[in-house]
Amino acid sequence: MPNLSKQKNDSQSQSQRQHNRRSVLWPALLTVNGHEFPCQIWNLSLGGARIRVDLPFKEGTDVTLSLPKKNNSSVKARIAWQDEESCGLLFMVPDSEIKRIFKDSLQTLGLSE
Repeated sequence: MPNLSKQKNDSQSQSQRQHNRRSVLWPALLTVNGHEFPCQIWNLSLGGARIRVDLPFKEGTDVTLSLPKKNNSSVKARIAWQDEESCGLLFMVPDSEIKRIFKDSLQTLGLSE
């Protein structure tokens, strides 16, 4: 049976988001305390990303997300939440920095807000 309270919370958090999200499937690297971990970006917005990474990290941990598909650009972020299979990152840079990194694909990603 589906967890209705989780569905309700997911709907509420979706409506509270400041930025549109777009599903992607991109390889990336997450750097935590100088250690690199391969990860996969599952969705992306100007304010953050949902990633799949094999290890759990504590909420509030400062990290760097490196993007090989974008000339190895990197984004300072913070772990906002964690579940069994993924975690949410809150970007700690202005929207303008994210727009600069993704300038060649803003329209395609629907992030040109």
